[in-house]
Parts: sequence; structure tokens; C-alpha cells
Amino acid sequence: MMTEGCSTSIIGIVKVRVLAPAVDSRRPAVESAVSRENARALPSDPPGAHPSRVSAAIQSSRKPPTRSERRPTRGGVARLFLLFEASTFVAAAAIHFGAVLEGYGHRKAGIAETVIAVVLLAGLALTWMRPPWPRRATIGAQAFAVLGVLVGLFTIAVGVGPRTVPDVAYHLGILVVLVLGLTIAVRGGTPSPGARDG
Repeated sequence: MMTEGCSTSIIGIVKVRVLAPAVDSRRPAVESAVSRENARALPSDPPGAHPSRVSAAIQSSRKPPTRSERRPTRGGVARLFLLFEASTFVAAAAIHFGAVLEGYGHRKAGIAETVIAVVLLAGLALTWMRPPWPRRATIGAQAFAVLGVLVGLFTIAVGVGPRTVPDVAYHLGILVVLVLGLTIAVRGGTPSPGARDG
């Protein structure tokens, strides 16, 4: 009895071991046939076809962005200038109203800086309108701000405005930034409303 059971289990093991290599030997042939079929089917597959085929086709067609595509457009740069300029005037107004630092309070300067910040933010908002508003708003807002800074420098020179070193340094620095932003806007760097990046 024991010998019959052992021989049956040995025969079963031998059958499994004999059949397993046959199955394994067919697997590479099947896989290579499937991969050849996928390669042939890729170009003609509709968009809703097999997900792995579509993603493989998309990945192979993607190119890395060129240097010029990674750079922001002139319109995007114009919006960044308006946002940066407005935020610095908000900060300067907060300082002159005594909200941030003590010892630099000057109510009239704070009011003037608030008005300039509002005009710059309005110009930024108008850059999403239809032409010709983006160009007009960008140039007009920055020209107004340049005029306001020149008035501020004049009041400092005649002794009416605040005459601290940070005030003088800020006026000179923001004047350079405003002139640069205005130059970019005049040369055609105004945003188009439908542009993704500006």
C-alpha cells in the first residue's frame, strides 16, 4: 500500500516537472508576439483604446520644453512688474502709517503710496481685459507711479517729505524698477488676456 501511494505521488511530481518547462518555454514566444502586435497597433489606435498603448504613444511623442518655452513671456513679465511694484507701495504705505515700524510715520507719504498702489493693482486687473486695455493699463499705471515717485523725490529734496535714508533709497530703487517695467510695456511686453502664462 505504501509503495503504491509513493509511486503515485512520484508520478504526479514527475508530470508537474515535465509539463512546467514546456509551459515556460512557450511564454517568451507569446510575450514577444504580443509586444510585436502592440508595436504595430500603436499608430492606428484610437484615443480611447488600450490605456497602456495610448500612454506609451503619448510619452514617446513628448519632447522636453525648449529654453524659450520655459522662459516667461513679456506679458507675464509685465504682470510680475505690476504686482511687485504694487506690493512695495503697500509695504511703504504700511510703514508710513506706523503699522509695521515705528519712527518712520508720515501720513501724507502713506496716503500717496496707497493711491499709487491702488492704481498699479487696477492696472494689473485690467491686463486680463480685451485689447487695447492691457497695453493702456500697463503703461498708464506705471507712468502714474513714475510721476508719483518723482513728486515724492521732489518733496524729499525741498524738505516737505520724509528725509530718512530708507525713504530716499526706496524712492530711487522703485524709480529704477518702474522705468524698467514701463520700458518693457512700451516695447510691446503687455499681456494678452487669453495667454496662459501671461
